[in-house]
Amino acid sequence: MSQGSSSLPRLGLVGTGDWARRVHAPSAAASEDVRFVSVYGRDQVALGHMRSTYGVATFVDYREFLAEVDIVAFAVPPDVQAGLAILAAASRKHLLLEKPATIDPTAAWDIADTLSETRCFSVVSFTHLLRPSATAWVENARLSGDWLYARSESFARALVDSRNPSFKSLWRREKGALWDTAPHAIAVHCRILGDVVEVTASAGTGRLTSLTLLHVSGTLSNVTVTLEAPAALPGGSIFFGTSGAQELPKCANWESDAKEAHLAALGYLGRAWRGDPSGFAPDACFGAHVTSVIDAAERSIQSGCRERPQTRPGSFVTQANR
Repeated sequence: MSQGSSSLPRLGLVGTGDWARRVHAPSAAASEDVRFVSVYGRDQVALGHMRSTYGVATFVDYREFLAEVDIVAFAVPPDVQAGLAILAAASRKHLLLEKPATIDPTAAWDIADTLSETRCFSVVSFTHLLRPSATAWVENARLSGDWLYARSESFARALVDSRNPSFKSLWRREKGALWDTAPHAIAVHCRILGDVVEVTASAGTGRLTSLTLLHVSGTLSNVTVTLEAPAALPGGSIFFGTSGAQELPKCANWESDAKEAHLAALGYLGRAWRGDPSGFAPDACFGAHVTSVIDAAERSIQSGCRERPQTRPGSFVTQANR
């Protein structure tokens, strides 16, 4: 367990909700690359549960919390995450951000810029780019090139199935699958095909949203998602090119794969803290591009036109293309 070694960076968790309890806290406690030392939140009962379960310190004052950690992991809605992440980055903390980094591209780029200024590292929790069962496939697909087209589909029932843990999630009800499930697919498409330069999107029955993405490589891809599917339907990601049709390995269990992805992210951040940020991780700059793509999709739905993602000077080419 990470708590046994004082030579490891101190990890603090922001949030005490369902995802924090089911994924973030167990992953942090299991990590051998960080010490899970504290939790910040507002719910005293939930904080008490974290304290008794994991033996961590708990805080209701965010600045006091930041003073006691080296790495901050976030498990809060994206609109809440934005301001807290900028403060943490300005305090020279490494960050593990939930996806989407924010729902505001300007704020997303501000997080990336602040991390760059403070020379701190970050990972955004794009599960498919971090889970061990998919990373080798993604890198092979990226290096093989010669893709003609790709498509990803996710037909979830989270907002119509009362047994689903996300059923009562207010931000998901407001923003839908475009902001919840589409980021995972867009991240894979960007990693393999390059940044997105144009987006065309439309919305249909059951809050089904479909995006057509033009990548800097000239390749077209499509992402179609909903959280209100009328029945359990198959989905997945398939890339078409000179090597035929290649499918991204499916998740055996989303929660288990998310835990493995978080462990991988903590491993990367732990190495970065020790001065060895080896290997690829989708950082805040990459996350800001994904946020900008989704924002462009939202604008395209409203305008009925093609839209371009927001960029920062010099930051359009993200880690996806390095």
